[in-house]
Amino acid sequence: MGTNVGYFYFVLTLALVILTIIFVPERARLKLEHIDDYFESKVPAWKASIGRNKEIAEENILGVHADGMLHGTKQVH
Repeated sequence: MGTNVGYFYFVLTLALVILTIIFVPERARLKLEHIDDYFESKVPAWKASIGRNKEIAEENILGVHADGMLHGTKQVH
C-alpha cells in the first residue's frame, strides 16, 4: 500500500476531528454538575465556548466565596 496508508490515516484523523468538534461540547473549567446541566439543556456542541464556561466557573467561584464568607461571619458573631 505504501504511502496510501498515510493518506488513509490522514483522512480518518480529519474525519474524527470534525466529528469531535460537532458532537463533543467544550467542558473546560466546568464542574460535573454544570456538565450534567449542559448536556440536559440540549445545547449544540458547536455553540459551546470556553468564554461562557469561564463565566459559569467565575460565578460559581464567587458564589462559593460569598457563601463561605457569610458562614464565617455567622460563626464569629
